[in-house]
Parts: sequence; C-alpha cells; structure tokens
Amino acid sequence: MIRALDPETDTAAVRDLFARAADYVLLETGEPPDDARTIDFFTGAPPSIDPATSLRLGMFLSGGQLVAIAELAFGYPNPDDAYIGLLLIDPNHRGKRLGQQMLGHVFAGASARKAKRILIAVLE
Repeated sequence: MIRALDPETDTAAVRDLFARAADYVLLETGEPPDDARTIDFFTGAPPSIDPATSLRLGMFLSGGQLVAIAELAFGYPNPDDAYIGLLLIDPNHRGKRLGQQMLGHVFAGASARKAKRILIAVLE
C-alpha cells in the first residue's frame, strides 16, 4: 500500500527506515541517521518552498512495515515544476521494482497538481 505520510503517526516508521537504509544517509550526509534526519524529512523543502505543500509518500508491506519513501516538492525551481528530493528504498527490498511503483504514485501526484515538469535530485 502506498499512502501519504503523516508526521503524527509515521515518524517512528520513517526513523526505522532511515536506520535500515543507513548506507544512503551516510552517502548523502557523511553521518549515520539520527532524529534530525527524520524531522527534516517531514519539515524540509527546497528554498522558498512551503514544506506543507510537499507530498510525502510511504510504501507499506502487508505486515505494516514501511519499505520506501518519497518526497515531492512543488514550485521548485520554477512555479510549474515538481521536484523529487528523495526516493529511498529499504536495502532488503531493492531490486524488486518498488521504485517503479513509487514513481507511479509520485507522477500521479505531480499530475494532480498540474506540474509541467518533474525534476529529481541525484547523488553522485
């Protein structure tokens, strides 16, 4: 199941996913995941963008475990743009086409908000 994430109910699940995907967090920040990283997922946004307008999605297995997250900001860098700031998949579930499923929901969210272009941030 893929649904919007809520900081009130999903913070612990996001924190747990960051811990399991520490390889990505270390690559991005040089630091192990911590509570600040989880808070930033829910409150961060590109420059001049209201974080409350972002779409934050999570993919849950039937047992309730969060295995993937995505964050999509709107209006950056141009007003009609959507910007994928994060697409993260649990290392134990990579290679199972979950990213493709998540992107389908991300694209649907961008389309619903009339984005004309979708950009993505990529680490080297």
